[in-house]
Amino acid sequence: MSDLSQSHLKSATPAEAPLPLSARPRKGGEAPFAWPTPPFAAYALPEPQRSPLACEIEGRTGNLMTGQLVLMEVGAGIARVQVPPERITLPMRFDQIRRITLQVPVVPVHRLADAASPSQPPAATSAEPVSPDQEQVLEHHAAQPYTVHLHGGGSVGGVTVGHVENEVGLFLFAPLDDRGTVQTSFLPRSAYDRVQVGERLGRLLIEEAAVTAEQVDQAVQIQKKNRGQKLGELLVARQIVTPEQLLAALDKQARMPMVRLGEALVALGYVTDEQLNDVLGQQVNERQQPLGQVLLSREWVTQQQLRVALARKLGYPVVNLSTFKPQIEALARLPADLARTLEVLPLVHRAGRLVVAMQDVTRQAVLEQLQTLTHCTIAPALAGTGDLKAAIERGYERLPMPDLGGPPAPPDAAPGEAAADAAAPRRATKSAKGDRADRAEGPVVQLLITLVADAMGRGASSIHLENHPSEDKLWVRLRRDGRMEPHSELPGSYRNSLIPRIKTLAEMDVQDTRRPQEGRLAFSRLMQAHKIELRVTTLPTQGGFEDVVLGLPTRLKVFKFDGLGLTTQDQERIATMLQRPSGMLLTVGPARSGRTTTLFAELALVNQPHRKLVSIEERIEMSLPGVRQIEVNPRVGHTHEQALRAVLSADADVILIDTLRDAATARLATEAALSGRLVLASMPGRTASEAVQRLLDMGVEPWNLGDALLGVHAQRLLRRLCSACRMSRSAKEPEIDEWIEGYFHGAAVEAAEAEREQLRTSWLERYGREGRLRRYQSAGCERCRESGYRGRAAVHELLVINRELRRLIRAGAPAWNIQRQGLVDGMRTLRQDAVEKMLAGLTSMDEVRSVADL
Repeated sequence: MSDLSQSHLKSATPAEAPLPLSARPRKGGEAPFAWPTPPFAAYALPEPQRSPLACEIEGRTGNLMTGQLVLMEVGAGIARVQVPPERITLPMRFDQIRRITLQVPVVPVHRLADAASPSQPPAATSAEPVSPDQEQVLEHHAAQPYTVHLHGGGSVGGVTVGHVENEVGLFLFAPLDDRGTVQTSFLPRSAYDRVQVGERLGRLLIEEAAVTAEQVDQAVQIQKKNRGQKLGELLVARQIVTPEQLLAALDKQARMPMVRLGEALVALGYVTDEQLNDVLGQQVNERQQPLGQVLLSREWVTQQQLRVALARKLGYPVVNLSTFKPQIEALARLPADLARTLEVLPLVHRAGRLVVAMQDVTRQAVLEQLQTLTHCTIAPALAGTGDLKAAIERGYERLPMPDLGGPPAPPDAAPGEAAADAAAPRRATKSAKGDRADRAEGPVVQLLITLVADAMGRGASSIHLENHPSEDKLWVRLRRDGRMEPHSELPGSYRNSLIPRIKTLAEMDVQDTRRPQEGRLAFSRLMQAHKIELRVTTLPTQGGFEDVVLGLPTRLKVFKFDGLGLTTQDQERIATMLQRPSGMLLTVGPARSGRTTTLFAELALVNQPHRKLVSIEERIEMSLPGVRQIEVNPRVGHTHEQALRAVLSADADVILIDTLRDAATARLATEAALSGRLVLASMPGRTASEAVQRLLDMGVEPWNLGDALLGVHAQRLLRRLCSACRMSRSAKEPEIDEWIEGYFHGAAVEAAEAEREQLRTSWLERYGREGRLRRYQSAGCERCRESGYRGRAAVHELLVINRELRRLIRAGAPAWNIQRQGLVDGMRTLRQDAVEKMLAGLTSMDEVRSVADL
């Protein structure tokens, strides 16, 4: 942790006073709450609360009381406070609180040295001298007025130095002096409806002589007539181009009103008002085509102009790379080869925040990758005037050490070269924080670093190195969104250096090329600051060669249950099953179908303090506070069955099993469900009914399975249409007939024509536009890499076990009989769910056919 990021929130009680034992988070619980700081480069990043904080609490009725804020339990929505003369800690729900104001001030980073005490040493400063202009920008802490509209009526106002709004609530920072000292206040999300920060845009533009008062009045009148827009959507601020304005614009980003794309294009001078009104008039009757696509089709704007306007719409500044001089410290946070690969240029670093210039500020995967690689909060800016690639080269030429990030040359294939390269020393660059950004010497290692960084930037899940001896090439392919796509071709000579190097780093037997091997590669061995781990698998192939698969970190997070894409009815059904004290809920699907994500979303729903939750996983991909996780390794004899027997002896209430691979584990999981445990398990499978048949084929007793099973949830993943280039047209009658026929395929239909007409009517009510159904497609754009797809959506099938299905299972009925009964009971198949998601515009008909076999 940087000295610049040291905690500066101190309690009025003795310094570093420990939390009372009763108030400390339990082991496995949520981490201590980190109070936000003003979102300016002048302030340090938030630090977890380590001691009680003196505060003033305002209740929902307006009553005030002072005390000590001992602990914030955000997950439970509780603030634990101690109010004298009481000595015990009292829990207060967020919905009982209007505001919490901390009594201890927050000071800017550059003043921490002035406020240092024997228990708090002065903060370190940047090793690079800063110019007066940069110093002025880095110490910027402008205050703005605000108005908070309270829930239930009324409002409060004041002045704040920036603000932070997240899922917890609103954080305001009232200025205490003109040197940047502020006082933090917190308003829970339930206490207010909306907030307005900053002067009204019209008033600011009048003061800057950008517009006249008459023009603002005219804009207000237009606002009332045109789409109910905010004034800020009609008056767009001028373009930011100078280095001095960069961080100030980033500070304003959080409170900037959203500007419509058309207004941004007009403000930037790319289209005229007449052209915009013409396009908007067309969209009144044809809303399915995005405005940007219409403008591009008419050749009124270029892709670069559209990208600049989108950046302005999202509130990002535009940087003139021809004049901006990046800080050395910022450049040192990211190796040159990674900057070239990801096409970003670090500009400014201060207090844990790194400002980077890029061509497309909406590349969320790249922003997440940069945050992982640099351990900084990333603030993107759009690369405007000037060539980004040339600016990257100019910037890294200023580094005080040789640039090792150039394009790799073909390595020598001599047998001793790999060993010599493995022992090559690594050089490091120290930043102001003292972190080491190691950059290993040697073209082979640089190539590996570049491949991994680029693959993660593209959102790939694995890298495949494939030998093609007939062509003397080493092909590189990526798996992204569940599909393979070509990446690059390397000379065949790389197979004698790159593959042995990977095996050495993964601690495999380099000499053994005849047997498959598995291992783990700690990326910190290449770049010390980057704590990620790659799964490595080798596969012997024809001609004595080996293919290598590098499994990339999944960066999985626990999804909210209502974000899985289930229908409201299926959500209620699964929630009812999860409330049962015992039984088994099975999730099935092919590989890479999101089963783990679904299991953990269900587990989060039953994660209560009065229950003991244990998960058994072959590879732990995500963590959930309060869950005891066990990682098994069948290769060394630690199997799922052994782990499950141990968990049963440990008296668990809820058991998660990542996969039922063998008959013994399946039978034991069924017995666990019958003995009073709630079992959440998954297994490979196509449909819900076939999963039941497979369990019976594995030797699970039909009578036991019928009693234990609560439901079977099958799912697949479809590629999602790119929202940036998605278009639609009116569907033709033969297409609608095909959709209806596919929807009813295999279903029990009594009155065919009547049910088809009823389905058509239902679709028109839910998905129709102007009385017609739409067919969606995406032509491809920069954001989706010309594929037309970006991200994935899940389709579901839920079989709820009732009395009739339980009878069929006990009788050993075949899968088709079970599915037929499920359809009678109201089950919607994978095919049917996929068709409806296609009608909603989430995916295409081609994708539905490929996944649902339609």
